[in-house]
Amino acid sequence: MSVPAPTDVASVSAALGEALERAGIQYFVGGSVASSVHGAPRFTRDLDVVVDLSEARVPAFVAAAGPDFDIDEEFHREEARRRGSWNIFHVPSMLKIDLFFLKGDPFSANQLARRVSIEIAPGKKVYFASPEDTILRKLLWHREGNESSGQHASW
Repeated sequence: MSVPAPTDVASVSAALGEALERAGIQYFVGGSVASSVHGAPRFTRDLDVVVDLSEARVPAFVAAAGPDFDIDEEFHREEARRRGSWNIFHVPSMLKIDLFFLKGDPFSANQLARRVSIEIAPGKKVYFASPEDTILRKLLWHREGNESSGQHASW
């Protein structure tokens, strides 16, 4: 499987963002893609997206995403009930997308409120975690990994 080029990640981010917005779902891109957008380029093999998604909104999301995204609706309804996380794929590029539920804590709610809209291509805007929240989340992942994760500690 080939790794999508950076322009593929940008176009997939835009397409996914449009689908989420059509379905009425708030979101933001985080992880390495957000880090890269904010000025600390990082190699990535996937797209991390935080969604404020309820079980009731899953069918609207699947319909809005269309055939370019491989989404198992029944599985995702279960994950929505559990407040878990899941993977979907952008079929044309085979880019893996990790979807994470917005946690119910004050920090996560503030992350959503502080998200920033960035134009990544003419007429294509995507919501990203703020630069500060991108750094804080990386530090939290590092701490949760007993401060030993080489992937998240490379900042």
